[in-house]
Amino acid sequence: MNQKPKPEKLIAILLSTTLLLPLLFTSCATVGTQFDSTSIDNITVAKTTTEDVRAWFGAPYTRIDVPTWEYKRMHFGDEQSHTIWRYIYAKGSIASAQGKSLQVEFDKDGIVTDYYYSSDFGKDKTDEPKVKKDFNIFLAKEKVLINRTTKAQVLSLLGNNYRVININKPNVYERWHYGYTGKSKHEKITAATSLGEVEIDKIYGKSLDIDFDINGVVVDIRGESDFPQDTDRFFAD
Repeated sequence: MNQKPKPEKLIAILLSTTLLLPLLFTSCATVGTQFDSTSIDNITVAKTTTEDVRAWFGAPYTRIDVPTWEYKRMHFGDEQSHTIWRYIYAKGSIASAQGKSLQVEFDKDGIVTDYYYSSDFGKDKTDEPKVKKDFNIFLAKEKVLINRTTKAQVLSLLGNNYRVININKPNVYERWHYGYTGKSKHEKITAATSLGEVEIDKIYGKSLDIDFDINGVVVDIRGESDFPQDTDRFFAD
């Protein structure tokens, strides 16, 4: 009997900034549109514009107007972001699955406020932790202090399950990115792929970016989560 494909990995790309879960297909499927990633290193926070990003990568797969976005999430540190552009491409088969995702955020004037890229395609594969562990995003929000907390203190607080990113951002020497995704045991969603509509377990995601200066001191922090326990606490406060 033929089973429906289970593209959790691809759908995770669509639903969160945290990328790439295990995936098993019964036949080939794709999500998103192929895009050229050679200009990723040209993106610069507080400098690059929407016109630049469109020239380098084309039209985004998804465009989000943040003020009218109904997506329920807890978030902090991204107050200047007005518009989000997402570029997504992923494909999979019974033997393997690969994907890449670029998210670029802009302020109301169309200037980049932040960006994130992740890929597991061979030629531009990004380094990811071998095992992604859960972390307390509220602990980070409350205890990691700008211009005070050091790398050693972050490590003690959150562990070493992070990805190092060299981001083009004023006064930032290095970024640590923490990410985690998990399936719901009770909720299902319907997703469209090249194979048609499929029903999968709902996937939740959380991400945390901590920026350090050249001396290893925190200069910025931002995070988001759509896990129910996080959103419930966030909107209750």
